[in-house]
Amino acid sequence: MMRKVLFQGTISLLIFFGSWLIMAQVEWTEILRVDKQKDETESALAEILLKDLENNYERINDSIVISTLDTLLKKLEKKNIFDREDINLHIFNNSEINAYALPDGHIVINSGLIHETERPEELAGVMAHEIAHIQANHAMKKLVREFGLNMLISMISGGAGSDVLKQSGRLLSSRAFNREMEQEADRLGVQILNRSGISAEPLADFLYLLANYNGLGSEALVWLSTHPELKSRAAYILEFDEPQQTHTEALIEESVWAEMKSRIHREVGAPEDIGL
Repeated sequence: MMRKVLFQGTISLLIFFGSWLIMAQVEWTEILRVDKQKDETESALAEILLKDLENNYERINDSIVISTLDTLLKKLEKKNIFDREDINLHIFNNSEINAYALPDGHIVINSGLIHETERPEELAGVMAHEIAHIQANHAMKKLVREFGLNMLISMISGGAGSDVLKQSGRLLSSRAFNREMEQEADRLGVQILNRSGISAEPLADFLYLLANYNGLGSEALVWLSTHPELKSRAAYILEFDEPQQTHTEALIEESVWAEMKSRIHREVGAPEDIGL
């Protein structure tokens, strides 16, 4: 009798765990399918948005400019949890003072932004901020919240109109993120800088400079209704700035930086707007 009870109990346990494993497998299969769909959607969206940019702005393919920015990116990578190969830099001849993240690990940097930075640390700070947006997947979250996943999938399959495409690009290239997302990117960006031995103070200084750009007061540069104004952002960044070490040498050799800036100066006209 006891053997029968033990046998039945064993069979019941095997059935239970077998059923659980089957259900778990189905669940994980579904999760993996959804994740794959999201990855494919992000990749396709980024490709479409980049093509739209290429239709409107000239790419900058100057080797000195590209290698200088790549050097900064590699220095940010050294002690941080991202792979340089997962970040794709795109530089466009656009006089707007702006940089922004696209889905699938793409960062767009306008020549107008590079033109206005005076030190490599300032540009590295902006790049760290955009890498933080990528790590937090803010671009995709914003697009899904704004348009819905189905609409985005329809867009990449050609089912959505060009208006949605234009709105998507405009949304990401403008002051698109809400206050919480922007502050998260500021905090993560400072961490990226500090792990690389770079102080966030040059980034804060750059924001202070932009806050008074063309003589405008900081109150005139509030980022729509959802973004902290630049001076508040600069102060917020400094609160989290705790570099464990400082670089004993420049991030970029002075002569290389000067040459890169000279080439950008020839490319860009007068800066138009502030949007990073």
